[in-house]
Amino acid sequence: MKKIIFKAVALGLLTVMICAFSACSNISNPNKTVKALEEAGYVVVYNDGEGEFDAATLPKGAKASIMAYKGKENIHIIYYEDAATADAAWEDVNQIADFHKDQEGFVCEKSGSVIYYGTEQALEDAK
Repeated sequence: MKKIIFKAVALGLLTVMICAFSACSNISNPNKTVKALEEAGYVVVYNDGEGEFDAATLPKGAKASIMAYKGKENIHIIYYEDAATADAAWEDVNQIADFHKDQEGFVCEKSGSVIYYGTEQALEDAK
């Protein structure tokens, strides 16, 4: 009986974990994020750092960035090399957030090696 209960609990946890990982947002994948924003009607500028100009315009330690606009909705997503580099950049990005703190619906968040800021609606559209 204990084995059956243990297997049922393990199967339940596995199911929850699979659902949680499959529900993760596109934010961590630049290509999926670009596609989601374009499908939502945004003008998207994707900088993958491949060309000389692209690499020169990325923030220090970043490997890619996305800027997207649609009317009053906008989002800027910066993909850093690793979480430590994103942590180091977080203070600078928070200065941008302070500038926009009175703007209703503005978000500024960090998730691992990704920092993003913009309107809540644009963030939802990016997911």
